[in-house]
Amino acid sequence: MNEFEEKYSLLVKYMLPSVNKCIKYVEFDGFVSGRESLATDNPKDEFEIRMNDRFAEYLTPKIKVSLSDSCKGMRGIGSIGLKGDIAGKLSDIHYTFFKDRKLNSNTKFIYVI
Repeated sequence: MNEFEEKYSLLVKYMLPSVNKCIKYVEFDGFVSGRESLATDNPKDEFEIRMNDRFAEYLTPKIKVSLSDSCKGMRGIGSIGLKGDIAGKLSDIHYTFFKDRKLNSNTKFIYVI
């Protein structure tokens, strides 16, 4: 891991559990390129090609979240809300600590285990 990833991992590990009482611990599992997380697989026109190129600059973190035993049965709206809260906190972390980086938070890469 490079210095940026180590700093990011530490911030995520210690700041995300404060988002929700159900979070036991958080693990950072690397980054996904913007092209993988946001882009269209088969661009149909020039606009989609330009957008794919623009998205290639972004990094999206993969986050594994472990829940406390009392929240293991969380489903539906509760799970969606938890992922939304985590994505919001990730956006805050990105804006506060990494303004110079192009980072994206996407609930698709937040895994609740």
